[in-house]
Amino acid sequence: MTIDEAIKWYEDKETEYKYLSKEHEDLAIMTEQYHQFVEWLTEYKDLREENKVLTSECDRLIKEKGELLNKVSGGDVLRICQLEERLEKAKRLLKAAMGDMEILYETGKDEGCLGIEFKWRYADEAKKLLNDEKINNVE
Repeated sequence: MTIDEAIKWYEDKETEYKYLSKEHEDLAIMTEQYHQFVEWLTEYKDLREENKVLTSECDRLIKEKGELLNKVSGGDVLRICQLEERLEKAKRLLKAAMGDMEILYETGKDEGCLGIEFKWRYADEAKKLLNDEKINNVE
């Protein structure tokens, strides 16, 4: 039995008992109960329809969100993560360079050398990082 069929059945019973309640007062209670069932079933039917609309809208929004995330995460998020990793690596290299330069400076100072040529041990790695085309092509 569908909801519409159930509503129709209770409406018919309500009408029938309303007619019979004129002769039998105790049937008035049944009439009220059938009327209440019609109201509840109608409200339930309306809520189900509203739920279908809301569920459909939620599904649409979830799909739209997924499409937006796919567009963003397709390349942009990956590039951002890679750039963040490279930035952290560059920071570590610069920190190491500063430490090396300080050590070389102090060593040269102790030996009384003023014109020491310093060779940074991470120079090649830093140059490679700085010359990486992926970094240079970021807008």
